[in-house]
Amino acid sequence: MKNSTSETDCIIFQKQQSIIKEITDKINKARVFQEKLAYARELKEEAEVLLSCQEQSEKISDCEKCHLLAGLQNKTAGLILKAEKLV
Repeated sequence: MKNSTSETDCIIFQKQQSIIKEITDKINKARVFQEKLAYARELKEEAEVLLSCQEQSEKISDCEKCHLLAGLQNKTAGLILKAEKLV
């Protein structure tokens, strides 16, 4: 049975999620804010790959889930990047 929040049959999503998970782990482990910023930029780029997917279809539930998760990851990266102005 597929995990409802992280698994889909989409190869593109599976590849990107693996990369995004690694970057997210690096953000969480980074002790220096500048490191977090660098990783947030990477996260934003990888989330954009999913958001701009040419295979996306509103009729496929996996695509809808993928787009939602990628949007959240993109917003997370954006929040970290906005925090730079506060530092």
